[in-house]
Amino acid sequence: MTAAAFTRVFAVAGRASGGTEMSTSTARLIRWLVIILLGNGLYFALSPYLPPAARHQGFRVDVGTLVDFWFCLIVFGIFELATFLGARHTTRQG
Repeated sequence: MTAAAFTRVFAVAGRASGGTEMSTSTARLIRWLVIILLGNGLYFALSPYLPPAARHQGFRVDVGTLVDFWFCLIVFGIFELATFLGARHTTRQG
């Protein structure tokens, strides 16, 4: 889903519920929240299968924190790739 499409989805939902159109910064904030939650969800779902050194220990900055960040970075890359390909596809048709 492209960033513009993501913004439109939330804008339509806001208008349908009687609210005003969502600002770009609010849509961006929600997009980042979704990316972080998906990355963390993926990390914690796969955590039992990771080596013990790559598992996060509570209230510490360790290798597990870096692995968790890496999962979020991968999800971010997938979102950006989808945005890029969606914009490229839209440009060719328009």
